[in-house]
Amino acid sequence: MKTPTPSPNRPNSFEEGTSDLSPPGGFHAMALAAAKLRIGRLVVAGFALSLASNLLLGAALMMKKPVHQTILIPSTVFDPAIPAWTFDEKGPDEAYLARYGVKLAALCTNLTPANAAGSIAAFLEHVSPETQAETALQLEKEAQALRKDDGSTAFYPSETAVSRTRLTVDVAGEFKTILGRTVVESKEKCFRLRFEHRSGRLFLTRLEEILRRDSDLPAKPR
Repeated sequence: MKTPTPSPNRPNSFEEGTSDLSPPGGFHAMALAAAKLRIGRLVVAGFALSLASNLLLGAALMMKKPVHQTILIPSTVFDPAIPAWTFDEKGPDEAYLARYGVKLAALCTNLTPANAAGSIAAFLEHVSPETQAETALQLEKEAQALRKDDGSTAFYPSETAVSRTRLTVDVAGEFKTILGRTVVESKEKCFRLRFEHRSGRLFLTRLEEILRRDSDLPAKPR
């Protein structure tokens, strides 16, 4: 009995099945790969857009000139009425100048043989470098005279007048000269302090005694 020989031009049933049918997960795998590819492209595009935005934002911030302002808020324990002091790019405000001027005037007018050296050294830290040597010599002469006579001076500021445009502070108050324990003189004095705003710092350029009528203070009623 002869076994039928399959025709060379037609595959047998097994070969035909393998050629006509694909594995059931083939199309699903291809679709999943394509979806992943599209998601990957979207992620890359989003990252590139975010990076570009950050670069533009950084460039804009670098080009923008920063505005610096320092606000000093004093303690309200002792005097709640004291306002805050502001120091910005235009320099100190009136409140800052007034407090600063009174502080420096007190440093160089409240002198005793014991504290003269320390007060003068602290005062000179605020003086402009160009006038520091001359000011130090003048104050040291006054300190030597006080030590020789066992004297001291005391100043009690009571009024201030400030010019922010000219950077001047006029301080008036009672000035006392004391020898030993005796007050030998007590009178009103007025001092003018001139400042310079440079490199974000405030320097004292001149301190002089002036007449009240030459100051910015209001005239006293007669």
